[in-house]
Amino acid sequence: MVWVDGLMVAVGATIGGLARKGIVDVAGAAIGPWHIAAINIGGSAVLGAIAADEDMDPRHKLLLGVGACGAFTTFSTFAVDVVALVEAEQLAKAAGYVALNNVGSIGGAYGAFKARRALAPPKARPPRGPAP
Repeated sequence: MVWVDGLMVAVGATIGGLARKGIVDVAGAAIGPWHIAAINIGGSAVLGAIAADEDMDPRHKLLLGVGACGAFTTFSTFAVDVVALVEAEQLAKAAGYVALNNVGSIGGAYGAFKARRALAPPKARPPRGPAP
């Protein structure tokens, strides 16, 4: 049922958005834009583990991956933070922030993906070929 899939995404997005808002409220003023890097890295790691879990119900993937992680991570806020640092002529800080977000997020996703597969390998199934 398509409406159930949409509901799963909406519920997950509510959870992810509220989690991000809570972190921003608690950590934002204390550490500047760096909390966005932590959110993006953490969310990427969670999404990597979800993507690796071939046994997870597809609707749970919608709830947690598309909904919660999609609303929790925030590339648009990251982009605006970079622009603000560049405008403030804090180029070294902007470059470090870009590097941390990108390397950390990709590394988090890859590390969690590999860890999930190592902890619970997928069930045996025929090899996948290219999509028709």
